[in-house]
Amino acid sequence: LELNLFPGASLIAEISCVDFKGPRRVVCYGKIQGHTESSLIIAYYKDVISAIVRMPGEAEYAITYQSDGTHLVYEYDPAALDECPRDPGPAEVQVDASGVSDVKRAATSKSVASGRSVDAVTNTQVDVMVVYTTNALAHAGGEAGMASFLDLCIADANQRYSNSLATLNISLLFHTNVNY
Repeated sequence: LELNLFPGASLIAEISCVDFKGPRRVVCYGKIQGHTESSLIIAYYKDVISAIVRMPGEAEYAITYQSDGTHLVYEYDPAALDECPRDPGPAEVQVDASGVSDVKRAATSKSVASGRSVDAVTNTQVDVMVVYTTNALAHAGGEAGMASFLDLCIADANQRYSNSLATLNISLLFHTNVNY
């Protein structure tokens, strides 16, 4: 899967695991070709992508959905994040749609096995409910943007738990918009 992040910044993703969440809803895990310590998570739902690309010591990228088919790509400087986490501001770009079709094929393919499983004896399962305001929903680009973002957050947290050998797995049980 080719990720065309910025002009002159193109990465090749190697997908190693696909977790099917439901119809047209999938989370893919992998690495960036040529970067053995890298990690990649792509959450896809109804033509919307949220993603995190980490290449330790080099760069970190985040892809979020804005609205109307527009995705925002952020590039973070890992050294600056160690000092004080901050939002560098989005760079508005149109994500190359050719990559979306590869994720769509993975989302509809039944030949790729689901990835993560929970061992009921050794792992603690935590079910999470997320409620958000109408403003947060609009900021996420609508329902598909929010669902994709939440899938990405859950997948990222689980990957971090797994990497640290924590015996914890969280799952998104329910999410909804609340008016208050």
